[in-house]
Amino acid sequence: MSGETAIRSAKTGDFEEIITLFESWAPHDWDKEFARKYFDHYFNDKRRESHDKVFVKIVSGKIVGVIGYVPDTYGTPGVFWLGWFYVQREEVGAGHGRDLLGYVIDKLRDAKARKLYLDTSTDELYLPARSLYESMGFGEEATLNGYYGKGEAQLIYCLNLSAR
Repeated sequence: MSGETAIRSAKTGDFEEIITLFESWAPHDWDKEFARKYFDHYFNDKRRESHDKVFVKIVSGKIVGVIGYVPDTYGTPGVFWLGWFYVQREEVGAGHGRDLLGYVIDKLRDAKARKLYLDTSTDELYLPARSLYESMGFGEEATLNGYYGKGEAQLIYCLNLSAR
């Protein structure tokens, strides 16, 4: 897809388009209901900017990807978790994920963050995402076998943001 591109903070008016983006990944419908609840809460919470940061990539007026990060649950200084990182399914491979992840990494480095963690799955569907993470310097920190069910583990990856 060509045209004007931009990455910006998510706005209230992006809600339905973000949900549609998640739906492009069916049959993983569990994301849809959780995402709807999460983003409804996000867009209606006046304090959202002090906690979650959510960004969208726009190409030719259409949201092609979403990404966010949140401070560590336990308040560990300089530690963040990546969240809701999705690219419109038919746009995978066009570089949007790399752009979004690079944007977040740059923002966190500018803020002097120390570490960025993420979790993913060993399911084959997530292979392109794992390849992207590894190509951008993330390393596997932990494997939680059977986390998502028999034969599917959760992987925890980390990027040391102070290293270049």
